[in-house]
Amino acid sequence: MKLDRSAIIYTSLAINFEEQNKELKPTFPFSLPTIEFKNKT
Repeated sequence: MKLDRSAIIYTSLAINFEEQNKELKPTFPFSLPTIEFKNKT
């Protein structure tokens, strides 16, 4: 159990470290067209 707990903690710490050091890439805003669906009941 202790080994499992340690593995989960170290994995979460590694993910957190990688996320904080990740370069922010520019994103381009875009919008999707809306489609109206008519109910055929």
